Amino acid sequence: MSAQPAIRVVVVEDSPTQRAQIVSVLSGDPGVQVVAEAGTVEDAVRVVGELRPDVVTMDLELPGAGDADYGGVAAIRQIMSSTPVPILVLSVHAPERSSTPAIEALAAGASDVFPKQDAFSADGAQVLLRRLRVLSRVPVVARRHQPPAAIVPTHRRDRLPVIALAASTGGPGVLRTVISALRGVPAPVLVVQHIHPEFVASFAGWLEETTLMPVEVAAHGSVARPGVVYVAPADVHLRLQPGRRLALDPEPELMTRPSADELLLSVAAHAGGAAIAAVFTGMGDDGARGLLAIRQAGGRTFAQDGESAIVDGMPRAARELDAAEQVLTPEAAGPAIAQLAAGLLSG
Repeated sequence: MSAQPAIRVVVVEDSPTQRAQIVSVLSGDPGVQVVAEAGTVEDAVRVVGELRPDVVTMDLELPGAGDADYGGVAAIRQIMSSTPVPILVLSVHAPERSSTPAIEALAAGASDVFPKQDAFSADGAQVLLRRLRVLSRVPVVARRHQPPAAIVPTHRRDRLPVIALAASTGGPGVLRTVISALRGVPAPVLVVQHIHPEFVASFAGWLEETTLMPVEVAAHGSVARPGVVYVAPADVHLRLQPGRRLALDPEPELMTRPSADELLLSVAAHAGGAAIAAVFTGMGDDGARGLLAIRQAGGRTFAQDGESAIVDGMPRAARELDAAEQVLTPEAAGPAIAQLAAGLLSG
């Protein structure tokens, strides 16, 4: 049985000390080969284009981005438009609930974000290496934008609408696009976005700033209010209960927690025909079963199209299960969801 080829990695970091530390951690794994290092935006874009590695680790504070505050974000945009590759951002964790460059990097097309450490512990190094191995197997595509497609809303008279959205790798930018189209829609929006636990609050703050919608990290027992976006917290499942009450529960301990399936199954049970749900870009198949349950309960369902998804795992699983009533780009899904919610309210 032949050995698997080593994962080819480009390390992008402007600090020689930190770059040496990252290279040392990666080189300690015989299954990983650091094929190049870069310390500027221009060098990063050039070596990735020339070598086409399996994964890139990306620092955000790079020189060479002109007027941009964070060169790593500029490098990610250029790489993802010309030579799409999984990019793992190594970012200093900012605990305040505000817009962070790490979330901007995810919106620009990075696959994941991992807290940067002054010195990686043995456990931290293993977690980093495991994340790198997972990302190396993820096929990514360049972003493509299509004009929104019109959809005729179905008028239903059962209950007020509840909107549920799920995404993973590549999701922040997609969710920003979709949620921005929901301003003024009197329905709660429940969101599962797979992201490192340390960046959940920053993601919620960034989403609020960029969509101009009120965004909260969901709290156990709170009632979901119309026009408010609720982001699932880290390491617990977000569920809808009767009376639009939100519940947080660590059980079951699944591979993804929060789980899109757990959210969508609960929305199917307690919103039924008033549910509107969508599954967007991401690895794996989380969300497909829950989306199907919503469709079978009479709700309206969407999945992202394969061309526009940075990672066509979750939406492909939903499409293959026939869980999606409509397959749309994010640019089309937002207005379509808003129209359907308006149809439910006016019916």
